[in-house]
Parts: sequence; C-alpha cells; structure tokens
Amino acid sequence: MDNNQQNQYGSQNQFGMSGAGQSQASPEPSLNNQQTAPPPPPSVDERVSVRTMASDTESVKETGGQLPQSQMVNAPEIPGMSSDALTFSPVPTPTPAPEPAAAPSMPNVSDVSGGVTGATEPQPIVDFSSGANLSSPVPAAPVGKTKTILVVVGAVVLAVLLGFGAYYLAVSLTASSSVAPVATTSPQLPVTVPTTTPSSTTPQQPTIIQPMTHISLILAPTQTESVGLLSGSDPASVRSAIASAAGAQGLSPGDVKDLSITDASSSPVQSSVILSAYFPSFGASLASLVEPDFTSWLYIDKTGGSKLGFVFKLTAAAQSATTSIGQYIESNPGDLTNLFLATTTVPKAPVFKDGLVGTGVPVHVRFLAYNLKFGRVIEYGFLTGSDGGVYLILATSYNQIVDIVKRLKANPAVVAPATLPATATSSASSTR
Repeated sequence: MDNNQQNQYGSQNQFGMSGAGQSQASPEPSLNNQQTAPPPPPSVDERVSVRTMASDTESVKETGGQLPQSQMVNAPEIPGMSSDALTFSPVPTPTPAPEPAAAPSMPNVSDVSGGVTGATEPQPIVDFSSGANLSSPVPAAPVGKTKTILVVVGAVVLAVLLGFGAYYLAVSLTASSSVAPVATTSPQLPVTVPTTTPSSTTPQQPTIIQPMTHISLILAPTQTESVGLLSGSDPASVRSAIASAAGAQGLSPGDVKDLSITDASSSPVQSSVILSAYFPSFGASLASLVEPDFTSWLYIDKTGGSKLGFVFKLTAAAQSATTSIGQYIESNPGDLTNLFLATTTVPKAPVFKDGLVGTGVPVHVRFLAYNLKFGRVIEYGFLTGSDGGVYLILATSYNQIVDIVKRLKANPAVVAPATLPATATSSASSTR
C-alpha cells in the first residue's frame, strides 16, 4: 500500500512539476487566441489529478483542516473526439472513489503565491456533469448586487409618484381657496299679491232649496184629503196609499175630493214619483217633460164610484212635444190600467179614439174604453192656460174629464181651452 501511495504521489508531483515548469518556460496557450494547436488529450490509461469541490471537502475532512489535495482519477474516453479537437465536454462515468491518501508536505500558499513568479490566477470551478464548455467558464452572477439595484430603483419611482401626488393635491387646495365664489343672481319675477276686499272674503251662503209648494188647480173642491207616503215606498205602495183615500163617505155623485200627497217628511211629493209609480214603462221619460208640482183628485161618478185623475203642467221646452207624449200613452195600455182603483184588464183591440169635451170651444181629447159597464175609460187631452202653459189632463171616465175641464175653465189661471194640435192621429170625433 505504501508503494501504491508513493507511485500516486510520484505521478502527481511529476504532473504538477511538469505543469509548473511548462508554465514558467512558456506561457499557457489561450483558448480564445488559438494560435498554436492544443496538446492532445491524455490517454485512457493515464492518471489525471483533478480538484473538485467534493474532493476538497473530503480532503479537508481527512487532513483535519490542512490545504485540500487533488485526487487521481481516470480520464474518461470521449467517444468521437479527435486528438486535435479544440474543446470537449467530457461525459463523466461513475468510477469507484480512490482510497484517501496521506496529505504530502506542501509549501505554504502565501509562500508559493509570493515566491513563484508567474503564478496562475485561481480558476473558476467547472461542473463537468452539466456539459459546460471547458474553454469558456461562466462566472456566477452577482445576485445580491442586482437585487440592491432593483430595490433602489423602486424606491426612487415610489418617491417620485408620492411627490407628484402631494404637489397636485397642494395645487388643487390652493386654487380652490384662492378663487372667490361668484354670486349668481336670477332675475326676480314680479310677485302679484292678491288684494282682498271685504266682499271677496265674505263666505258664500249656501243655496237653500225651498221645498216645493203645492198649488191645486181645482177650485172649491168638496173635500180635501192628505195622503202620506212612507219612506222608500215602492210603486205598488204608492198606488195602494192613494187608493186608500178613495172612500166616498159624505160625498155624492159629481163631488170632488182634492188629494194632497206628501212624503215621509210631510213635503209635497214631486211628479216624478207619481209618474214612475203608475207608468213604469215611460214614467221616467214623461217626468222630464213636466214640472214637479201636479194636481190629483177623486171624482165621485154615478157609474162605477170614485175615479182617479191627474193634471200635469208641461215645461216650456216640452210644450211642442204633445205628439210624443200622446205616443207614450197610447203605446202602453197595460201601464194605464194602474190608474183604475179596481183591477181592470186591457181590451183585446186597444185603439184610441178622438173626442170633444166641453161647451163653447171644446177640448180635443183621446180615449180608450176598458169597461163601459163600470165607466172605466182612459181619457187624455191638452189644455192651454192663461199664462201660456200647456196642461196634460189624465182622467179615468168620461164624466170626470167633462167635470175637470169645466173646473179648469172656471179657474182664473185658465182661459179659453186650446184644441189638440193638428198632429193628432185622428181628427174624427166620436159620439158618446
């Protein structure tokens, strides 16, 4: 074992000394300036002394802190590599690690570097396993210096941005405080203050509608009776209340009982209530053509007893509507049966006929006989009063319409009777 170590140390010293002598005799050829051909690579059998970080670490452990020693390794054969190749990238092959050798006595590093002329600079460590080019070793990049530069540049940029923002904010605050607010005035519009007068501030008095005053057109009736209607009375109740006053106690044929019809508040009933109760088919339409006040009475007939009748005054606008009113009446013979105080049926052929009533200037009337045995005949006609008004007369017997025409002529409010307008359906008079 001692002989092997001596052979190794001898080869190492020979290789090292030959290298040193060569470096002293002639400068080492530069790989960059390839003026001379490089020496051929050593053969496979030759032993090469190489220092690696692993070898240095192992040497330090073995020697106890002395200078690291190189190790003898077999140079691997590079396939396809000629002897005159400029550079090569050896491919390391796994070889068994040599046995640790005893550290030879070597001169001090300081003495060698100071005493030997032309000592070489420390060469960078090259990793053969990475396949790097041995001719151009790349030194490690100074990472710490680059990081410091980046930090400094970022701090400078941040300081510039903060300064610009502070300057902009200061300029804005200064400008807003130095500019005085400009007062804008809008044109004032003239304000009209309404002048109040004592008359305008006086509250208006509510219009009080006076209750209708009933004025009967029958002068000097034999009797006068008031008929009261209940609140919310239906048409049948209205007719029943009026029929209850048909008693003839103390009356003789030809006598007249004037009826005053009032509502639940003792106010006179208006014509619209009566017309709607007796004529359901056309009463509402007829009510719009007559005035609210009306006259109602009972006539004691020698044939059939008490007979009911009404007189309505037409409005000024409806004075020319006598023909339309006549059509309302004659078109609804069933409604007309409500005027009779007893149940009466409609004739089989209800056809109205013309007639004349009164002496002197007679009144032209239209009639329809329902029951001649009891004297039940519907008679209607129009009479013009002294005030220019037109009155519609509705009677339920011939004797009754004769009597009422006589009484109306005797009334100072009534003058010579007017004949039925020429628009009547028939001008022929009939004999009673």
